[in-house]
Amino acid sequence: MKSSRTFAIIFWNYAFTIFQSEAIILPYGERVGDSILGNGDDEVSEVLRLKEPLFFYDAQYYDLYIATNGIIFLQPPPRESGYVDRAFPLGFPAIAPFLADIDTSGGRGSVYYRMEESVDILNHVAGLILRSFPNVHFMPKQAVITTWDKVGSHLEFPFSLESSDKMNTFQAVLASDSQDSYALLLYPAEGLQFLGTMAKTFHNPGVELLARAGFSGWQSSTSEERSYPLPVPSVRSLDQEGNAGVRGLWLFQIGSRSAFEDILSPGPGPSLPPAQPWARAGHREPAADTVASVVADLVDDFYVLSDSNAPSTKPPPPVLPPKLSPTPLQGTPTMSPSPPTLSSSSPPTRPPVPPGPLSACGRILHLCSQDGYCADHPTGPCCRCRSGYYGNGRRCLPQGVPQRLNGKVSGKLTLDGTEVLLKGVDLHGYAVVADGRVHVSVSPVPEKVGWALMTVSPLIGLFGWLFAQELQDYKNGFHLTGGECTHQARVTFHPGKQNLTITQKAQGLVSLHAAWVETFLQGDLPLIPAGATLQLEPYKETYQYNHSVATSSSLRDFSVVSDNRGFEKLSYFLHQDVTYKGCAHRSFPDTQFQQLNTERLLVMYNKETQSLMYSISNTVGPVGGGLPDPAWVNPCSAGAHYCDPMSICVSATGTDYYCQCVSGYRGDGRSCYDVDECSEGLDSCGLHSQCVNMQGSHHCVCNAGFEFDPDWRTCVDIDECYLKQCHPFASCSNSEGSFHCQCWPEYHGDGLVCGQSALVTESESRPPSLCEQHRASLQGGGPGVWGGLPQEEAFLPQCDQDGHYLPLQCRGMTGQCWCVDSRGQQRAGTRTDPGSPPVSCVTAALPPPVPPLGNVADSMCERWRHDLEEQYGGQVSPQDYIPQCTPQGHFLPAQCYGDSTFCWCVDRDGREVLGTRSRHVVKPACLPTVPSQAPQPLVHPGVVSQPPRQAVVFSQGHHITALPLDGQQAVCKKASLLLTLKDAIVVGMDYDCKENQLYWSDVASQTISRVTLEAGAETESIIHSGVTRPEGLAVCVRSRRLFWVDSGSLRIEAASLAGGDRAVLVNSDLSNPRAIVVDSTSGTLFWTDWNRDGPRIESCSVSGQNRRLLVQQGITLLTGLTLDLKTKQVCWADAGSMKVECIAPDGSERREIYRCQDDYPFSIVLHGDTLYYTDWERDGVVMVDKGESNRTDQYLPLRRSHLYGITVVTSQCP
Repeated sequence: MKSSRTFAIIFWNYAFTIFQSEAIILPYGERVGDSILGNGDDEVSEVLRLKEPLFFYDAQYYDLYIATNGIIFLQPPPRESGYVDRAFPLGFPAIAPFLADIDTSGGRGSVYYRMEESVDILNHVAGLILRSFPNVHFMPKQAVITTWDKVGSHLEFPFSLESSDKMNTFQAVLASDSQDSYALLLYPAEGLQFLGTMAKTFHNPGVELLARAGFSGWQSSTSEERSYPLPVPSVRSLDQEGNAGVRGLWLFQIGSRSAFEDILSPGPGPSLPPAQPWARAGHREPAADTVASVVADLVDDFYVLSDSNAPSTKPPPPVLPPKLSPTPLQGTPTMSPSPPTLSSSSPPTRPPVPPGPLSACGRILHLCSQDGYCADHPTGPCCRCRSGYYGNGRRCLPQGVPQRLNGKVSGKLTLDGTEVLLKGVDLHGYAVVADGRVHVSVSPVPEKVGWALMTVSPLIGLFGWLFAQELQDYKNGFHLTGGECTHQARVTFHPGKQNLTITQKAQGLVSLHAAWVETFLQGDLPLIPAGATLQLEPYKETYQYNHSVATSSSLRDFSVVSDNRGFEKLSYFLHQDVTYKGCAHRSFPDTQFQQLNTERLLVMYNKETQSLMYSISNTVGPVGGGLPDPAWVNPCSAGAHYCDPMSICVSATGTDYYCQCVSGYRGDGRSCYDVDECSEGLDSCGLHSQCVNMQGSHHCVCNAGFEFDPDWRTCVDIDECYLKQCHPFASCSNSEGSFHCQCWPEYHGDGLVCGQSALVTESESRPPSLCEQHRASLQGGGPGVWGGLPQEEAFLPQCDQDGHYLPLQCRGMTGQCWCVDSRGQQRAGTRTDPGSPPVSCVTAALPPPVPPLGNVADSMCERWRHDLEEQYGGQVSPQDYIPQCTPQGHFLPAQCYGDSTFCWCVDRDGREVLGTRSRHVVKPACLPTVPSQAPQPLVHPGVVSQPPRQAVVFSQGHHITALPLDGQQAVCKKASLLLTLKDAIVVGMDYDCKENQLYWSDVASQTISRVTLEAGAETESIIHSGVTRPEGLAVCVRSRRLFWVDSGSLRIEAASLAGGDRAVLVNSDLSNPRAIVVDSTSGTLFWTDWNRDGPRIESCSVSGQNRRLLVQQGITLLTGLTLDLKTKQVCWADAGSMKVECIAPDGSERREIYRCQDDYPFSIVLHGDTLYYTDWERDGVVMVDKGESNRTDQYLPLRRSHLYGITVVTSQCP
């Protein structure tokens, strides 16, 4: 063991010297999934949308543009002549690793780019950054890797032809987490063979200009243009020097969510060793065993062997530090330094992580599944699944629970000389792991290739291997791979000698218990007559295993029976390799050979539905085990048993069997029900956490202010002061589970937002309160008029002498009044109409709560609230966070810190919804997830009254109401209830004028339903699976398709109006999608994404193609979206800026049509010249004359609660 440690230290010093001496660029090329920029002189990529913002100086960017000329734009780029010859600053935000007139025409190189999220690459990038910035806390969530590979200079003048054989290779890596961004610029040895290009501008013809490298941007807080050229005397030094201890590696912090003044370079590092003469650039696709990857892997393996008590001179390895700083002692707040004076030095930084090697498991535990644990082996650590689960430790599934399968099938196939293309065909299925059965459907598959694809049974073979029933101690593929692997199969058919290649990439679990597999087919297929059936006999094949690959070869026979009973026997030879990443430290079992038994294999093609269906039943066991006689096949193997889907069928003697519920379920095996570990006290959750029950299992969720420590078992306090939650001009005090911000002297605010105090008199020494700031912001438009409303109709907050909101607030002289809380938010049930006496805000009682189903005090929200109140000693200050709960004990959808405007949305378990944080005086538009109870149980909800021929229809929780229209004027006195839905929260609504049907989405039941608008008609659920949080929806009258956004799964989907033929149109770069509309004439979809860090409106075709950004600037809190059929424009409501605006589909003619001051518009619809919207401030429907831009009427239901979706029912289609 001692010799192993000695070798580890020797190897580290040797390997690190090689690795540190010269930069080795990260893997790139088509093999690793890169996109390729088109060849040419001045090419620019389509917009690359980021999932996490890139922080550049003190601004955030979600869009990047990759250009040929060695530059990355952070906004739509100018013409080439506007920047290619310019020196820094460039006049726009950009990152330039080698800005020159580069040309890739004629095959002279390529530009590759991708957004990388793999753990291995991100850990490697983090290691480089943390070695140069040892005192930071950085764990990248994404990295954009751009590589200019053997690119040449633009050739225009005869005297430049001599450089035509000189090519450059360099790379830029932009890495970001939720707080900071870093840039790595890499120039491999001898990668720069030309240093400049000929000028293109007319005043410098024929002059060679040296390339430029650096950063150009804006300081948004001061509107000052900034630039940072790389600190080298000449571009000649880029691959000879470096600022991170590596020749050719330049590393910088380029931006931050908090205050950021200028580009930061690491401090002085070790001197560079002599250049290694063997290092060369130009390897288009570095293999997995390049020096960089070999060193990284071996350092991981050997580092854990070092003696923790022995001194070590090696630098820290490229692994991540612990996620959290040490937890402070309870009751001892961690104070940030006092405000700096003019003589102060640099701002305080976080203390460095204590030195010393991490434990073996401590370094990798964040990679293990939450349902797994870390186990030490003699040579290092590995992840394993805990009892009741199976997998490779990184991905774990509950034993016995059916597994959903999803994916896409593409390919280029040749059939009888005709080429057929498959593009993104849907694959859906499920695996019954308890007995090794797998069922898969692929559709739509064209008939001309569908019959022939029945012969490609290896397409389902990967699923059979992954989820085979395990005999004795033999393991199926998921045990080894965790569902992450690559399957390569080569098929040769006989007697026709057609060759087919199958490539499948299993990407693990993309959502809870749902595996995703991408399949690509290429080659020739045998001709199978239409209407034929295939008969496939049971077979067995032997797999040989090592640590990273499983291989098998076999010869299989099958019979083709034509519809006229003709018979033909064919066969194919199959060789397949499954590669995966195993843990090198785990001792491999003696069973390096295993036998996969396929006891049943069925395949068929349905030309009516264009569906290709496969069914297979597999077991994995010892080599040599024979297949049973079909007459004696046990029902467990044949799938002919009567066990519950959540149970295991256990074979007994002969054809006898019995059923046993899987872990996490109870019952007799034929009927099993979920065990609620949380309510029965069977959970494993510790302090500061809540138990969340799941089907067959449970998970632990840390309370607000806490997060899991690196062992993923214990919730520890988050140091919000280190995360810079307070304003830069505020001090921060951390406490267990919370924190407190206080503005510095001479500044005012709540600590989250601080402003410079103006010179005041003694009587005005108090800084403006929240109420006074709110009032001042509404008076900014000038005296007399607020947002187009006369002063007597406008709302201005009334504040008392101490600056607090008066308990009773009224709108001008209209007589409409209501009660508010300390934050100025309306108290439910207290608004009175004009002419009615106002309620007493001191004695007013809230409406009687709906009786809860259980003890309110035992709810998660109330327990959490009680714990924090005890922690604060019963003295809760206005700046402390306390969970806000409903009378039934559920979390309010919007949560806020004390009396501040710092608010965010939460789900039903109190977990923050990403992208919803806001410090705006207007709360984020959070939707409830727990419905209010209907007044009486409903068995068959139906239309209770005859709907009017023309009406505005809106939703209010579980009610849907019709407001009749006389022309475009609402007849408020004749409003009638259409539907009452049990336990529903209806959000999105649209009307099909052809079939007189109303469609709606329900976020509580996670369904989409419809009903014919006739008295007595019953509702029909058309989408009731595979949706998480359906919000906006739209009906295309022309294509007869339904479209909706799912803010839970972050997808935009489409289906037929009956719910069939579903397709995912958009599933990337979505944060908080809400509203959606469809232009049936042009076939265009428009949707809003109200992510508070980057709200936007986008569009695409109804097939999901041609996605483009429509609006990004000047929007705050997007809620509603509609179409103006007269002007052919898209219109939206912004609850943050309190405006309704419209724009042409091409992005031109943007205009404001109404300023809804003091309202909170949620959903909007245009009918003729009238705009209707549901208002969360009034809890009513507001009507606006679009041409005159003034409010004409309003409807306030007697029952006061938020209104959601709204649409218009018409007597005929427009």
